[in-house]
Amino acid sequence: GLVAAARGDVGRAGGAYVVPVVGEGVVFNAPNDGALVRNWLLTFLPGLNNNDIEQYSMSLIDMGFYSVETFGVITPAELGFMKVAHRRVVEHRLNGIHPN
Repeated sequence: GLVAAARGDVGRAGGAYVVPVVGEGVVFNAPNDGALVRNWLLTFLPGLNNNDIEQYSMSLIDMGFYSVETFGVITPAELGFMKVAHRRVVEHRLNGIHPN
């Protein structure tokens, strides 16, 4: 799953984040948590470009959304940093509506 995908990724260079991430009994330190967040974003927006992935990932991590547990409690109010179209797609998918 998403946690397994994060295990093989070195994440952000320089280790800018030091927030520990716990998922399925495995603790991830900063560079690895970025991979988990990026993979979560790409499940909603598979065509997202690298600049948006990086910006959105950093915003989510800065707000504390960096684990499987925290992804489950994201609400539309926390997605204000996204471009309007991206935010609407994620909001619809979080609500179980899959746009064509």
